[in-house]
Amino acid sequence: MNVSVVMATYNGERYIVEQLDSIRTQSRPVDEVVIRDDRSNDRTVAVVEEYIARHGLDGWSIVVNERNLGYADNFHTAMVHATGDLIVFCDQDDIWLPDRIERMEACFARNPRVKALYSEFELFYESDDVARISSPVLKAMTFDGTVEQASFTPANLFIKTEGCTMVVRADFLREIEPYWFPGFAHDEFVWKMALAADGLYCLHQATLRRRIHGSNVSTSKLHDFRRRLAFLENLEQGHRAMLAYARSLGTDDTRIRMIERDVEGTARRVSMMRDRHLWQVVPLALRYRDCFYDWKAIPVEFLMALKGV
Repeated sequence: MNVSVVMATYNGERYIVEQLDSIRTQSRPVDEVVIRDDRSNDRTVAVVEEYIARHGLDGWSIVVNERNLGYADNFHTAMVHATGDLIVFCDQDDIWLPDRIERMEACFARNPRVKALYSEFELFYESDDVARISSPVLKAMTFDGTVEQASFTPANLFIKTEGCTMVVRADFLREIEPYWFPGFAHDEFVWKMALAADGLYCLHQATLRRRIHGSNVSTSKLHDFRRRLAFLENLEQGHRAMLAYARSLGTDDTRIRMIERDVEGTARRVSMMRDRHLWQVVPLALRYRDCFYDWKAIPVEFLMALKGV
């Protein structure tokens, strides 16, 4: 199998060389690296171009977008330009362990049912003043080396990994492409669709070191009203895309109803926030608690809707 790495960059000059080094020195060399830069205003592009030239890296490229696309659409653009059989998602600021590609490719080779695979990771903090992360993702890690299929449960309708840990089959990406929409994050997109197709698996082993610093996109908090509302509207649209794909697969009624409940629950959250239908807090708290990644979001969003800012 040919292996393509896709990376979306933006103002990443501080850490990107360490990441590029960890890709270049893999025990199983990658066949292609596709980097899309979202109009960085630092030296990211120059650093990458110099790196590619210095090491004579055929199959490695960086292209600067004609306009700023935002993180989700930029990553999607990188994905659709990759030509490999396996597409490896990559952030600009992490460090891969030396045999990441070798181990994850072997999982696909052994099991053709695997459509998307994610792994565990080692967490490290860039400085002492960076906020520490505590999440169900970290608590669920076992590092026991097993490969486990993700079960179709209400909790798993929400992504339970970091996108930087994921690898997906290119033919599966082409199959689900009609269900992508602008703003749909690459990792959430692949997670939902692979789960619907019974093809989502986890390698319970660390394959990278996840760097946490003050500028991480995925660790920013949604305490701003407009950002929170935009997040919820995007989440609702993502649930609806998953529902449409599941129906196209002939998914059984129990699973369809499970996704429908998430669509309904998220629509109520949007209604409470956007339209200030504060009464929605009652059904959300009593009937839709399993439609939240964390039920503590209910009082947070109620208060945000009450203030309207």
